[in-house]
Amino acid sequence: MTVSAKECEGAGSGSEAWSGKVSGVDADVEVVRLRHGLELVLSRFGAGPGTEFHFVEPEDVVGIGYHLIGGAHFDVAGQHFATQALDIWAVAAPKHSTSVFSIPKAGFRTVSLRMTPDTARTLLDEGNGRSAILGGLIGMCAPEAHLERRSPISGPGAARIKSMLNPHYTGSARRLFLESCVLGILADELNTNVRLPAPVSVVQLSDRRRMFAARDCLEARLDNPPSTLALARELGVNDFKLKRDFKESFGETLFGYVRRRRLERASLQLVEGRSVQETAFAAGYECPRCFADAFRRQFGVLPRDVSRASLRVGKAPGSRT
Repeated sequence: MTVSAKECEGAGSGSEAWSGKVSGVDADVEVVRLRHGLELVLSRFGAGPGTEFHFVEPEDVVGIGYHLIGGAHFDVAGQHFATQALDIWAVAAPKHSTSVFSIPKAGFRTVSLRMTPDTARTLLDEGNGRSAILGGLIGMCAPEAHLERRSPISGPGAARIKSMLNPHYTGSARRLFLESCVLGILADELNTNVRLPAPVSVVQLSDRRRMFAARDCLEARLDNPPSTLALARELGVNDFKLKRDFKESFGETLFGYVRRRRLERASLQLVEGRSVQETAFAAGYECPRCFADAFRRQFGVLPRDVSRASLRVGKAPGSRT
């Protein structure tokens, strides 16, 4: 099928700049205008052949992307970065800049906020043109793009974003519900006030591509990851170089990556309704208490709190407790 931006409630003027095609896959990109200068982009892609999207910014824009399921490779006005499930990225891009992003074959679910700089200042500015969420990005839309990586989506945040992609409301009630969710996640961001530096790598391009291959291999085999030595042999490098280049490329060790991704996957499983004990075993923890401790260190909440939040958010309007 052909993928196009579906306008809702007067979707933003830039929606016609989207272009991309996918054949034989369930795919949908919806642009919802919530208020003047604030758009919500809901992207839902099922498993199928990957695709590449191109987008030309009609005006200066400040955006925040919440990646619930699947990662993608982005190039925003020459700034390259790769996202994963539960990532949050903030970007400021100037007028007429071109964004290119590649959707993975495994599927993709993301919620993105797009704001004019004036709207971003109104909602997020805490004085002197700076924001707890976007740092100095609000005033940096020209002449080049700028980006920041935020702390991962929390379990309750994942439940909220899931509800935005699958709301129980229609018509004007749906638009109001989506706007309330947007304001809620922005409030959560302001309250946590955590920014993570985008990994700065001195790894050469050829080696960096090898590191992306290493990460993809670990991602595909999270339940039974290869040893460092086995992975190094598979990629044609020695284990010391693999460990060093991986840490420089992504800011974490191979073991740290596997542990984090298992916990992030566990967070999504809790949002989907799996029990804490089942999720702990699936994440490789024989002791649910050890899993709960690791989960709290990663996300700042206990697994049971995510399950409860998911139940509250997922309850249909008018249903009884």
